Amino acid sequence: MTDTQPITYYTPNRRITALDRQIAMYLSVETGRPVTVKTRPRKRWKFWARPDTTHPTLAEALQEALAP
Repeated sequence: MTDTQPITYYTPNRRITALDRQIAMYLSVETGRPVTVKTRPRKRWKFWARPDTTHPTLAEALQEALAP
């Protein structure tokens, strides 16, 4: 992994909020890497009970990005 690889995380919100943008800007400054925020695709009603394991949350993306 290179240090310039972007960090991508998926917000739990339906839309990207101002807070998501502020978090992304802060992380970009702190890590020196580009940060991308995305929204999760909408789920069908029968899949609501299942945890979403394919799209990393902010914590998972940070853990992966900052791992040695």
